[in-house]
Amino acid sequence: LNGTILADRLRAFRDNPPDLRRHMVGWASGNCQEHRAQIFRALQRASNRGWREGRVDELGRDGAVHALGACEHNVRWSSSDEYPPRGTKPWELYKDYRWVLALENSAEPGYVTEKLVNAMASGAVPVYYGDSRAARKVFKRGTFVDVLEIWRLKGHVPGDPEVPGSPPTEADWDVIADYVVAIDRDPDLYAKFFAHSNALNEEPESEVYDDAVKFEIGVDYPNEPFPQIDRPVGEQIGPDSGATREAVWRLRDLFRKKLEEQDAWELRRANGAAQKAPARGGGLAAKH
Repeated sequence: LNGTILADRLRAFRDNPPDLRRHMVGWASGNCQEHRAQIFRALQRASNRGWREGRVDELGRDGAVHALGACEHNVRWSSSDEYPPRGTKPWELYKDYRWVLALENSAEPGYVTEKLVNAMASGAVPVYYGDSRAARKVFKRGTFVDVLEIWRLKGHVPGDPEVPGSPPTEADWDVIADYVVAIDRDPDLYAKFFAHSNALNEEPESEVYDDAVKFEIGVDYPNEPFPQIDRPVGEQIGPDSGATREAVWRLRDLFRKKLEEQDAWELRRANGAAQKAPARGGGLAAKH
């Protein structure tokens, strides 16, 4: 399949559309940090308020918030495995979830890792905490929940008001969790995240934000890797820090590669099912 088809986000959940994804939120992490635990717990509280614990809707969906990894672990991967096997692909890991947490270590300028790429490739809607402006160099606005933007649009300033620069509080994460649950309960609102069939932002430097800030190559955002240990951080985020184009395309290519892997996985699964199916009338079983 060519690059245009592989960039089509809808292929990432072709076999698992939202109405067939039973659970609300999935998350797998072995790097436990306080802000990650706080948003996970906030989603559990919001789910209990919006879904009422144990409730299942007419489509068989529930409001479960699952931690599959070591951090906040609350559900087994299978009857034989406590955790997902190493190397499990995102479309396998999160095939039953409508939302996936993609939480960076911090919201440092220019720091974007594969977390958002993996969540996007799963076909669920990512809830992203990190430098979302840098993230939107790779993915279009409106294809994921931008935590920082939601706070800004709601006029909500995260952190302890008496301690400037302090990290988000439990109440801050409740704002995000309530936002996610409200959309999860409204199929029309949820569908808006898939309005763009191609989630990749092909012209990131031309995007304009509400505060009139534009992306410009070589300005404000560092090149990979970041941060460089042997170089002052201030030098890595200024106008002389270097172009971002290489980092952007690396993440973009990683997303396409994951979709290629998904296509190969689905083809093997389809071929395996066809080989196992009993022949009918002397002919071969038809492939779907």
